[in-house]
Amino acid sequence: MEHLSLEALARLVDEPAEPAEAAHLEVCAECRAELDALREQTSELAHLPDLEPPPDIWPAIEACLREEGLLRAPRRASGSVWLRLAAALALFLAGGVVGFAVRGAAQDEPFDAESITTRIATAADAEEVARLLEETRAAYFAALNRYAEFSEPVGTGDLITRAVALEGILFTTRAALAQAPADPVINGYHLSALAQHESTLRQIAFDPAEPWY
Repeated sequence: MEHLSLEALARLVDEPAEPAEAAHLEVCAECRAELDALREQTSELAHLPDLEPPPDIWPAIEACLREEGLLRAPRRASGSVWLRLAAALALFLAGGVVGFAVRGAAQDEPFDAESITTRIATAADAEEVARLLEETRAAYFAALNRYAEFSEPVGTGDLITRAVALEGILFTTRAALAQAPADPVINGYHLSALAQHESTLRQIAFDPAEPWY
């Protein structure tokens, strides 16, 4: 009998099982035990306190990773791509750009920046502004991801460098949100970094070139 893969078991920690997976778990004590252990471990990790590293620790971590051969110097072209993405994000969150569309971005209808600007100016309450924020954020993320598809491909080492950098951003935004949980700019930075971090980890996991560890 073929057992469920580790990837499938990890997914079942938070998601319901497919019919075939549920049927297998009913008859396989080994897979049930592994799934129970993963769920218990996940629960214990979720209750650990958040650690706030010193602000100057990331250069030291990066240096250690480079010495161990786990990181390589980022390519200039690749770095410029992500610097442009970061600059676009800053402009968007600062209010200089209501939305930017990249050709081929997945949207049901054209993004009307002028209409959005008018709706923001005439919004009657915070709830309406929140809806507009969600609309523009979805359009921005769609364009951002599409832009990344057209950019120069990066290797596994570059992805790890990006993941480490995004971890630093997330630590910073979490600390900032603890002080100002309702700040829309900080929330925007945090959500963007979180989405990009998860996307980067998925790319590392499925990179066919070589294992990152």
